[in-house]
Order: sequence, then structure tokens, then C-alpha cells
Amino acid sequence: MAVMRSWQRYLIIAILTYCLLRQREIRELELGRTLFREDGYRIILGPEDNKTGDDRDFRLVDLLPSEVINDLNHWLDHWRANFISFARQAVKTLDTWINFLGYDRGETEKQIKDLSLEIQTKQNSLGEIDIKKAQRKLQSLQAVVNSWHNAPSVLQKEYVFLIFGGTTGKASKCHPLSRENFRDLVVSAVYNATSALIELEHPLFKGLDPKHTNPHFYRNIGITHERRHGDPSKREAFHKVIGNSPAEGDKTYNEMHPQEKTVKATGWWKPFNDGSDTISQIQMLLEQLPPEERLQRIAVR
Repeated sequence: MAVMRSWQRYLIIAILTYCLLRQREIRELELGRTLFREDGYRIILGPEDNKTGDDRDFRLVDLLPSEVINDLNHWLDHWRANFISFARQAVKTLDTWINFLGYDRGETEKQIKDLSLEIQTKQNSLGEIDIKKAQRKLQSLQAVVNSWHNAPSVLQKEYVFLIFGGTTGKASKCHPLSRENFRDLVVSAVYNATSALIELEHPLFKGLDPKHTNPHFYRNIGITHERRHGDPSKREAFHKVIGNSPAEGDKTYNEMHPQEKTVKATGWWKPFNDGSDTISQIQMLLEQLPPEERLQRIAVR
């Protein structure tokens, strides 16, 4: 399970880094609905699948490094596939399902009975905090048992990334990641990674503190990098992939310093070097002028 969680964290961070998708779009990636394995992992999002209500269609093979594509294959064919196969076997009976969630059926049902009785009979003697604590625990155990009824329909879905269960929320095992799950996963992963790099005295992190980078800030990071180093001819297509306009990118996400935004104005009055022979073009234009005007231009030059 620890290895599976590591794989999932890594792939989510990789997609955030190279695709800059919104977290909802990653959480809801579903094989056969929004993600198609043919033609280089094609993602098709309809208006109901994204914040801006656009139709979007692009290939991950055009955006992700080949190593990440290979790792996504391994994730879907090995780690996720084995987990889902095990879950579909476990859901056949209530006993095996509760055991799959990390509980014993007999002990769980006994705790539910005891907690229900305690809340009913000791309502007046228990303090308000104790009652709420007992009620939360009871609801959590009841959710574990009740999750068996919803599990078959959940397992029919083909979500790419999943909840694997933990100290809390075990009843949500096999469900897609929630907004809170996703944010906590990313923030923790980045904080732990940057802490380790700082401890190792990595030169890129010298003098820095560990980072608490939330999923949405990857859009700031990526758009700023594109403005600094990207090909302007690809900008419109880049923004179509991530689901906003170039104007919105400049207004909301571009983190470049004001001085960086003006440095390219140096020599703005010089002819644009597009690879053509500018001198030859000017000579040709001069030759098209009347003789007297041509002589005047040459004299001025």
C-alpha cells in the first residue's frame, strides 16, 4: 500500500507539472469516459467536466515525458489493476469486504451495538464532548458496514486515481479522491520532498524553507515558465489544454517580475529577424522607387 500511494503521488505531481490541469479534472479522470488509452492517452473533457464549460481534446503523449507515459502504463496495468481486482473479489461478501477495509465484522458490529447503547443510556451522564465523540465513532463504523452496498457501483467506475483507505475515511476506499484528499496529498508530497532536498543541501534549495505548494499553484508555476521560456506560437494551444485564455494566464497566473516582462523590449525598433535576408529585401524595395527618390534615400542612408 505504501508503494501504491507513492506511485499515485508521483503521477499526480507529474500531471500537475506538465499539464497544469485543474485538480477536479485529474480527480475525475476515468478510463473510457474522459481518458482513452488509444492514440497516446487522449483526454476528452466535455462542458460538464471542467470549470469553464469548454470542449477540450488533447493527448498526454504530446505533453508528458515518455518516462511518465511508461509509468502511467505500469500504474494502470499493474498497481491499480491489482488493487481493483482484489477489491472486486472482496466485495462478494460482507465479511470479506469489511476485512478488506481493515476491520473484523464481528468486532465491528459489537462496537456499533455497544456505542449505540452507551449513547442512549448515558445521554445525561456523558459530557457534550464525549457524546459527540461517541456519535462520530458510531457513524464511522456504520459507514464501514453500509459501504458494502455501494461498493459494486463504485467499482464499476474506472477512476485512474483512488482512495486507498487510511486511519480515517476507510469507508471511502476505492472511491475517487475528494478535493480535500487531493490537496492534502499534493501539499504533503511537496513539503516532504523539499524538506529532504534542503536537508541534502541541494543547490537549488539553498537558503529556502520547505514549500507548501497547493495543486492550483502549479498553474502559476507552469504559466510563468511558459512566459519565460516557451514558444509564443504554441501559447494559444497551451492555454486550450489547461482550460483558460492567454489573457487570463497573464492576469492571474503569471508570476514574472515586472522587469522580466519588459526586458524583451530591448531594441524593439530593430527589424525582426525571421531568418530572411533583410538587406536584400530592402535593396529590392529601393529598386522599385523612382530614380530621383532612390538617389535621395541612398543619400540619407
